[in-house]
Amino acid sequence: MEGEEPRALIRPSLTHVASRPVASVFVAMMETIEREAARAMQVHCVACGGYSYDEQRVVLACGLARAAPDIAMQLLGPLVKSCKAPVLLARTLNVALDNAGFPMPVRMWDDEAALTTVH
Repeated sequence: MEGEEPRALIRPSLTHVASRPVASVFVAMMETIEREAARAMQVHCVACGGYSYDEQRVVLACGLARAAPDIAMQLLGPLVKSCKAPVLLARTLNVALDNAGFPMPVRMWDDEAALTTVH
């Protein structure tokens, strides 16, 4: 919601469906992306079919951030001036979503499960 405080709008909803850590990290990541914006990010409204390319970049970067941070940086590169902080937060968000039980592809990073993709 343009011009609105994101914590008051987003955090309660994400806390309800996921967890407080997911909500906190998501808000921090999006605030960082906005603060570091290289250009205006294209976001589709709820009534639009599908996701914009920019939204797809953010979601995919989040999913890849732990296993392939270089690719995550390439995905976020067109959106932000500096990719390091958003990618670090995306890595953290990936972990928080996994800890909250969200059904998303997560590449595990401990030795035993390094070759396993959990869906």
